[in-house]
Amino acid sequence: MFKKKNDRGFTLIELMIVIAVIGILAVVLVPKMAGVKDSAKYAGVTTNVKSVEAYVVANIDRWIKSGRTTADVETLITTQFTSDDNALINPFGGTSTIIVGDSTTSGAEGAVLVKINSSSGKTTVEIEGYGAGTSPEVVHKATVTADGTLKTSSGGS
Repeated sequence: MFKKKNDRGFTLIELMIVIAVIGILAVVLVPKMAGVKDSAKYAGVTTNVKSVEAYVVANIDRWIKSGRTTADVETLITTQFTSDDNALINPFGGTSTIIVGDSTTSGAEGAVLVKINSSSGKTTVEIEGYGAGTSPEVVHKATVTADGTLKTSSGGS
C-alpha cells in the first residue's frame, strides 16, 4: 500500500545547510585566531623578561656583596641566557633575544634588553621586553634595585 522511502543518504538541502553553517563559523572564528597568535607572542616576551627578572632578583645581593663590576654582571646574565640549556627563545623569530648593556639596539622585535645602572652606590637593573613592529613598544618592563626590590609594568613604560 505505502511505498517504502529510500533513506540511504543526505538530501541536497541538508548538505547545503551544513556547508552554510561551516562557512558562517569560519567567518566568525578565523579573524579571532590571528589575535590569539599575536597575544601568544607577546606572552612569550613577557615570560622571557620574567625569567631574566627572577635571575637578577635571586643574584643581585650576592653580586653586590662580592664586589662584581657592571661588566662582570653583564657577562653573567649573557652567559646564563645564551647557553643551550637556558637560552631565551625570541617568540617573533628574530635572531637576538637578550641584549645586555646600554645598547642602541633597544627596541629590537621580541628582544629583552638589560641595562645595569650603578651611580652613587645604588645599583639598579632595568629589564625591558619589546613587541613587534617597525618601532616596537615595551611589552613588559621590570626594575630591580640593589636590595632586591622589584617594580614591574606591562604594556608600556
